[in-house]
Amino acid sequence: LAKVTHDVEADAVARANAVLKEEGIMQTRQLLELYPQDFDALRVPLLLKSRLRRIRERGGKIPEDLLGHGPLGGQEDSGGADGESGEDGEDGEG
Repeated sequence: LAKVTHDVEADAVARANAVLKEEGIMQTRQLLELYPQDFDALRVPLLLKSRLRRIRERGGKIPEDLLGHGPLGGQEDSGGADGESGEDGEDGEG
C-alpha cells in the first residue's frame, strides 16, 4: 500500500491495513484472487479502494499516474524505490 498511499492520511492507511490484514490479505497480488463481490465488500476508505481497484484492473500493476506523485514527506515507506509493480509487501507497516 505504501506506493499508492503517500498522499493519504495515516489514519486512513492504518484502517485499510487493518481491514486487509483481518481478511488475510498480506500482499497486493492477493487482492487479485478475490471475487469482485468480495473486493466490493471490503470496508476500506474509498480513495484507497478506488486506487486498489485500478491496480486490480491492471493485473497488479500500479498505474503511472499513481506512481508519478512521489512521496510527500518520504517517511511512509523508506524502501519504496525497490520496484514499480507493487505486487509484494505493501502491508509492511505493521
